[in-house]
Amino acid sequence: MPLSEHLQYKDSSQSAARLRLNKLIESSDHWVYVVESANSEQKKDMVGWLHCFHALRLASESFYKIGGMVVCPSARRLGIGKLLVDHAMSSHSGKWRVRCSETRKETHQFYENVGFTTCKTQCVFEKYSE
Repeated sequence: MPLSEHLQYKDSSQSAARLRLNKLIESSDHWVYVVESANSEQKKDMVGWLHCFHALRLASESFYKIGGMVVCPSARRLGIGKLLVDHAMSSHSGKWRVRCSETRKETHQFYENVGFTTCKTQCVFEKYSE
């Protein structure tokens, strides 16, 4: 199962995800960090990833934002998420933000444990243009 599906991100194929990843890698304001572990056949398995980016705003100061992070369920509580967050934050100093679904209470606890504080709650609106 691809890692992203552990968070119910099932809206795309692997080829679509690969295209998005290539765009992120080519961008100078987006970064993707990966943690791998060797399996019994000495092949590397991805056990976690974090996508972050520099968010520029017109009316307020810029900040860095965690756009997504997933750690394989079998590798959780081993420090991988903290490792990813710490690495991203040490690579890009400044204010950091992350948004989490209201329903992901365990995720809220994780971010509080690594030093984030709740600064606001909000609604997210979406509309497609043609």
